Amino acid sequence: MTFKEIKDKRKEQEQLIQNKYNNLDSYKQKLVYIYNILLQSQQLYLEYRNDVIFTNEYLEQLISELDENIDESEFVNFIEEKIVSKMLSDHIYIYPLVWENEDGSEIKNESIEEINEPFKNRNVEITFTNDTAIIKIKSFSNKRIDKDAYLFKNLEQYLNENDIDNIIIDIRGNGGGSDAYFKHFSIFTDEDVNFNDASYDLFMQQDLSIIWTPIPKGECKKHYNKYLLIDNKVFSTAEKLAKCCKQTGYATLIGEQTLGEGNGFTPYRLKLSDGIYKTKKAESIRKQYGAIGKQVVLNFPTDAPINEYGQIDYENCYNTKPDIECQSEEALDVALETIKESQAKKHK
Repeated sequence: MTFKEIKDKRKEQEQLIQNKYNNLDSYKQKLVYIYNILLQSQQLYLEYRNDVIFTNEYLEQLISELDENIDESEFVNFIEEKIVSKMLSDHIYIYPLVWENEDGSEIKNESIEEINEPFKNRNVEITFTNDTAIIKIKSFSNKRIDKDAYLFKNLEQYLNENDIDNIIIDIRGNGGGSDAYFKHFSIFTDEDVNFNDASYDLFMQQDLSIIWTPIPKGECKKHYNKYLLIDNKVFSTAEKLAKCCKQTGYATLIGEQTLGEGNGFTPYRLKLSDGIYKTKKAESIRKQYGAIGKQVVLNFPTDAPINEYGQIDYENCYNTKPDIECQSEEALDVALETIKESQAKKHK
């Protein structure tokens, strides 16, 4: 299947799930439906982790606890506290699609003043030591792709004018965002970096593996020794970059095993309410920022990772192991020492 065919088929499946939910008459029916969806999403992972909380007995307990006389926001709160918060996946969460100020006005995305230095802004900081460029990236957020472009343009010019042999990309603590951000790394390669993203869709029950190019070839004039610093907070799209580098050899991974969940496609959304987000978490955000959320959705993944033998494999595919393992806080020093040792060998 092509990427477009997969995308269209997944969209149909997502809409089918939504339509079935919309046609349910009672909160108890909706509770059972949500419970089974999340169990389907996580069943194989829960078995791998030997997590036994989600049993028929637990579902019966929830049904008995649920009061049909509650309102929609109270139902959402029940689902979040009793099911979502107990799931192991950080891709399972409830959130509003829209945030507004209490007076109904739009909330501006950037409340903190942007920094626009030649090699530094709010999200990225680039430094240089000897013949090495170090790029620290906090987030791959879709909102940062265009905002960060000038930094990589400046870096490309610097690389062309200076004797740099090594690139260290530091994504420790990066929780993900959009894989479209990876195009910025084209300045370090003169060939396409093709990645086999293998996953099994647990809802359509079929292999949706594709080969795509997260890092297209750039106009790089030389070979760089590339290193990716990772830790146990690297998640989602950031984890996908780690997986790509591991599979293709684009960069040497240094640090700790990642948090994971970088396989497959964007999670599904199930709209639970068009109303106001009124959970305990929402109330905390309202008090702190004066923000009110609306159009509440449940986010949940649909994929299980597949290994090189075509088998569903959480143990070897769910998290990415570094090539050089060390404590997170030591990763940069280890990378610089590795570079130093490599240079020493060349001069022998």
